[in-house]
Amino acid sequence: MTLIKSAWVVIVSLSGAQASLGATWGEATWGISVFDFIEESVPLPIAAVILLSVLLFWISRKRKHANIIGVVAIASVFSLTGVAQYAYAQVEVPNVFSNGTTIDAGEMNENFDTLEAAIDNIQVLEGPQGPAGPQGAPGIQGGIGPQGMQGLQGEVGPQGAQGIQGTEGVEGPQGPAVDTTDLEAAVCLAFSGLGVPPPSNLSCNVSTNKTVFVTNSLFNGWDINGLLGADAICQDEANAAGLQGIFRAWLSEQHSGVTSRLGFRASYNYYRTDGTFVGNAHQVLDFNGADLSAPINKDANGNAPSGTARVWTNTAPSGSSDGEYDCRGWTSTAGYTAMYGLMTNTNDSWTQSNRTSCSYSYRLYCFEQ
Repeated sequence: MTLIKSAWVVIVSLSGAQASLGATWGEATWGISVFDFIEESVPLPIAAVILLSVLLFWISRKRKHANIIGVVAIASVFSLTGVAQYAYAQVEVPNVFSNGTTIDAGEMNENFDTLEAAIDNIQVLEGPQGPAGPQGAPGIQGGIGPQGMQGLQGEVGPQGAQGIQGTEGVEGPQGPAVDTTDLEAAVCLAFSGLGVPPPSNLSCNVSTNKTVFVTNSLFNGWDINGLLGADAICQDEANAAGLQGIFRAWLSEQHSGVTSRLGFRASYNYYRTDGTFVGNAHQVLDFNGADLSAPINKDANGNAPSGTARVWTNTAPSGSSDGEYDCRGWTSTAGYTAMYGLMTNTNDSWTQSNRTSCSYSYRLYCFEQ
């Protein structure tokens, strides 16, 4: 009966069932437990040992051989030891038995308890990582994400190559025909406009009577727009009044007096637009302290302008520049001053009276060339 209990513990321990030595034997349960265990848990060599032990147990029951009982017990121990070694490589049992000796049930049960505890604590060791599997198929493309923030502006790139030359423009209209029948007269007129005496080999009939007037309009230092702007003002008022000839302003800059701009000749006589004699070149340029014979107080139409008598000049009686007092070249008003004359006077103050701010609006003297 002890051997039956021992065999039952072996089978129950290996099959993972919970039982004690006092468990009741049952043929059906024994058969299912053994074969389930063999199919699912125990390697073939160990299963063979278990079956051999069962066979020997059956023979001992039939023939009552005591020695076979010991063999069955030892085979059972070896079977359990094999299972333990299979799981842990080695498990030491507390009791060792020799062949042909009587086995104490307590010692056998102690060995079974040791083996059962080892089996319950079997750990599955993690094996080495296997090779990487084949790459899976690409997934479907995700949706378009939101647009990112605008980046910083890049640096200015290098200058591009020069473009191809454009097509030639259409030819302009032909200018007016020039009457060359009196070429000599045209040359004389050009010299007269420049205020330069013509060459002696030209018989130019140059008039020595010249016209002077004072502008009806008023201008501040910025309005004049330089010496060229002043000359244009005089020419516009002369043209509007129907006066013939070229007219320039009696006006100087710091480094440019009227004697270098206006063509004065000793034979010239200057008249106002109302026919009144003003003076010859010596009087105008104050040779030997000479004064004017009459003030320049008539406009291009022969009328006396109303309002201020002041006239921008920046010019000394000799026709030279009065210096830096020129409204910054007659182009500005802020913070600058300039010399003015009085159109009512005939002494030196007709051209050099006083200095004042360029922000005021005064007249200009205009001389025919």
